[in-house]
Amino acid sequence: MVSMNMISHNVFVDELNIHNHSWEQHLEHLRFVLLKLKKVNLKFNPRKCEFSKISLTFLGHVVSCDGTKPDPWKIKLVIDLLIPTSVPNVKAFLALTSYYQNYVKGYFWIVMPLFDLTKKDIVFKWNHNCQDAFDLLKITILVSTPILIQPNFSRTFILDFDWSIQGLGAILS
Repeated sequence: MVSMNMISHNVFVDELNIHNHSWEQHLEHLRFVLLKLKKVNLKFNPRKCEFSKISLTFLGHVVSCDGTKPDPWKIKLVIDLLIPTSVPNVKAFLALTSYYQNYVKGYFWIVMPLFDLTKKDIVFKWNHNCQDAFDLLKITILVSTPILIQPNFSRTFILDFDWSIQGLGAILS
């Protein structure tokens, strides 16, 4: 695995990860990517690069040959949270848990009672539905750290992107 923060004249790539199932395949892909980046004149900040890692923490996730799971440090933050006592507390909890919504089947249905507390002109009242949603997310689901698997390179990938004059964002699925 490789994690690199790259810098170019006006182009920034915050994170780039290359991971493979075999060392030989990894070296081949690493060489290919580095040559492509050199071709477009992207430079690396060596202090921010990591090479040949068994696993790495990446955007709040731990990526390894076993798959991807939530970062244990972030999960500890969730475990240590107290029951929200105000709308800003609920919004903070939802922001933290929504980052891991891909790991939680039916996330939006689970958080609905909490989301309802954040609506305008609603009196904040923590009830058993809110407590159930809070407990389910905090204790049962996010702590069990389900794992997302590595991509299947024999299948087609989809590149979704959005751009403006200020920047470009892309997701490879």
